[in-house]
Amino acid sequence: MKHEGWLERAASYVGLELTGEQRAKLEVFGRWLGTEGATGGAIGPNEAARIEQRHLADSLLFAFPWRQGPPPALMDVGSGVGLPGIPLAVAWPDCAVTLLDRSARRCTLARRALRILELRNVEVRQGDLESVESGGWHAATARAVSGGWQLVEEIRRVLTSEGLGVVGGSHTTPPVARSDIGVVEIPGEVLDHPVWLFIIRSS
Repeated sequence: MKHEGWLERAASYVGLELTGEQRAKLEVFGRWLGTEGATGGAIGPNEAARIEQRHLADSLLFAFPWRQGPPPALMDVGSGVGLPGIPLAVAWPDCAVTLLDRSARRCTLARRALRILELRNVEVRQGDLESVESGGWHAATARAVSGGWQLVEEIRRVLTSEGLGVVGGSHTTPPVARSDIGVVEIPGEVLDHPVWLFIIRSS
């Protein structure tokens, strides 16, 4: 049975208030993910029925560290076709979002999605995190990329002195934490399963 209100649950938990226009843009993005995006390999073949819960609402949870207001700029590492970067850009129209991915094909798909959504606060950048300048980013996210602790250190490297990074953790078991990295557990009632996020500070 389809559960209504995943976006509202996630948004409420992280302090976002979605307007009707923002909700509509997220719905358009969801439909695109399930059609052109799925054909291009943006999501798995069996995920079309769970796009709102698994991809859109889940992406909004990455706003957790900025519940008092969005950062001025955000880099989404390994963004693919814009997860979580595009949902965050929709929710934060005053935040300049950069989608970083090494795949030319995924970058092309992301640019296509941006044209459809008419988002003006997002740019797509093809490349690796290693090529990104140190200390220049207020915020960074990484939702579904590999790299382990090396990824955490690379994200820390690119943050400003007051910057914050959020890396998606497990959806099944609590992740192994480190003393220098915060772990936030999003309770199961938000998305019908717990979500753990790593919170990274520059120092």
